[in-house]
Amino acid sequence: MIRCDHRTGAYNSIPAVDNLSILSGTHPKLYKVQKHICTCKMITTSNIPELSKLLIFLGNEQRLRILRSIADEEKYAREISEELSISRTLVNIYLKQLERMGLVTGTSRVTDDPPLMRRYYRAVPFELVVSLDTIKKMEE
Repeated sequence: MIRCDHRTGAYNSIPAVDNLSILSGTHPKLYKVQKHICTCKMITTSNIPELSKLLIFLGNEQRLRILRSIADEEKYAREISEELSISRTLVNIYLKQLERMGLVTGTSRVTDDPPLMRRYYRAVPFELVVSLDTIKKMEE
């Protein structure tokens, strides 16, 4: 599980490094991990209705299973549908919703096998923190 600490810049408890070019020559694996620090999206909401809608959206078990399926590897809708035993139509609907929310990125590619045009999806690393302090500071 990717966990970014936006206050310290740590990624999976590895401290952030300011000069990544030094690491790239001597420690390519560390550089590869470190360059993902900036890609973690912090999800924020400014009021209670927005937070409620977001929690309802993420509270859908099938959407969460889709996110888990494409967390480490990009896949197209049919692969996800077959893996999770969810109809392809519903997978496509959820992928489009997740993409609109910024939680998934999609890339269209031409392939040799039918269908010739496929859209591959991958989850965007994100973090959502909900605390009582955060809720107390929100507007109605």
